[in-house]
Amino acid sequence: MDPFLSSQQSETNLVPPRGAPTPGDDSASTEPSGSTPSASVSPTDEVAAAEAEKKDRQKRSAVWGYCSRTKGAPYRAGQPTDQAFCNYCVEKGMSHVLNGRPDVLLTHLLQCSNVSNAVKLSFSKGSKRRTHRSASENLTKALPLTKTTPNGSIDAFFVAKPMAPDKYKELSHELLRVILYCNISFNCMQSPLLVAFFLKWIPGLQRVPSPRDLSGKILEKVYGSVRDAAAKVYQKGVHVVLTIDGWKSRSGIKLLGVLLHNTRLSDGMVTTALHTTVDIKGLAETGHLVQDVLQKVLEDGHANASFSVAGATGVDQIHTSTAIGVVSDSASPNVAAKKALVTKYPALIAAPCYAHQINLMMGNILTHPMMRAVAAQCCMLVAFFTRSKKYMGRLQLLMYKIMCRPLGFIKKGKTRWYSHHGMVRRILELKPALVEFANTFVMDEELRQADKGARVVALLHNSRFWERASIMRTLLRPLVVELGVIERRGSNFSDVASSFGRLFAFFSSMKNTTSSLMPDGALAVAPLFSAPSDPTPRALTHLLAGTILKDF
Repeated sequence: MDPFLSSQQSETNLVPPRGAPTPGDDSASTEPSGSTPSASVSPTDEVAAAEAEKKDRQKRSAVWGYCSRTKGAPYRAGQPTDQAFCNYCVEKGMSHVLNGRPDVLLTHLLQCSNVSNAVKLSFSKGSKRRTHRSASENLTKALPLTKTTPNGSIDAFFVAKPMAPDKYKELSHELLRVILYCNISFNCMQSPLLVAFFLKWIPGLQRVPSPRDLSGKILEKVYGSVRDAAAKVYQKGVHVVLTIDGWKSRSGIKLLGVLLHNTRLSDGMVTTALHTTVDIKGLAETGHLVQDVLQKVLEDGHANASFSVAGATGVDQIHTSTAIGVVSDSASPNVAAKKALVTKYPALIAAPCYAHQINLMMGNILTHPMMRAVAAQCCMLVAFFTRSKKYMGRLQLLMYKIMCRPLGFIKKGKTRWYSHHGMVRRILELKPALVEFANTFVMDEELRQADKGARVVALLHNSRFWERASIMRTLLRPLVVELGVIERRGSNFSDVASSFGRLFAFFSSMKNTTSSLMPDGALAVAPLFSAPSDPTPRALTHLLAGTILKDF
């Protein structure tokens, strides 16, 4: 029997809206006024009909006292309840079709803003089925539902199963990777807060790995799995290229690292593996030291049955994978070490780093006398504004006025010659604001008395400076673009060959645009494209820069 019976309405002494029947009122299920029952109905039938009507009325929910099936018409016993209307909404001129189920109608009455609070509170008495289906704040307020909190009754009986050994092993390995990649100390696992955090938010975790575990047996297991995976790569057959480079930290630690770039013979896919690092703190980085490190890598590859050296003689076994080359930058120790290895292994290819060669070429451009002066002037300009908050603030106001956005200066790096391109490119982007700054404060006495203030104003008014800065960007831009292409992780030798082609096309076009017209009508090529007496890269680069700057 439905708990919301018509007898419940009499307890609230509430008056339903006009046209809504009161629960328990017999007129709700009788015929309309003016109609008479059929004469053929016997007294027995009348008694049976009255009992059936009473039975239906007892089963009817109290919500029908506030809802109707049609607009303005009260509910009649025996009618289908597939659709209904709220009487309160009808009085307000809103006709929302509702499902005729009592629980749907009750939810609407509790949510409807047109229904008074007294009516809503009347339905909160007694029990209600499906209390978990409260869909609104009004329903939650009207019905006394059980409060659910993280410390509720259900959670009190919830106990996570202990973490399985394989899951704990996976968690330990992933935690080790996070610590290594984020360069976090192993001692962080001694923090009580971090340990409590893991135990609270990882269900089933009984014990957090200690620093000794992570740096000991777990690290050894991970290293063993990585080594086994690398061994499988070499068993399938790859071409190995060794690369070596040095690294120095601010604290004075010096390391030599060797990477192995493996090209699969089956599909040409390239993978990279860190083979070894050597601490050379306190040692002189000489050619013999670099050669010894590379020689040990080649010997370890043969001893571990990973790869053999191309063209090596006197070996007992030729492995599936082969070391075919060594690549490094053009530092003198590396060049000497590669020459010694090629002497011992003639089939080994020793090549310089192409990205490093491009960087050196940009350095040669910037060491041209005229380019050196422009670079120094750009550095002075950047240093003046970055060190003065006052004049940088005034310049930013002009940026907002002219460019509608503020931009910062880019400083050059000490040994990264491509950073000069970023510096001069940003200065050229700020040219409208910089020129307006010089025009606005040209007579500012405080600016002229500031350190290098007068020189900055004169430099910004110098058209030759802007022309040479534009030339510097023209010279550096193609090299910077190619450097970005080569330094991508997926770059290979085909990208190097393509880069050569693009640079050749650029300089070939420059050969035509920088040629001179002789008095007799013939064209004389620029000095760069004639045979120079000094064929070194620095001399060739200076000829290139001088060719473009010949008219300045």
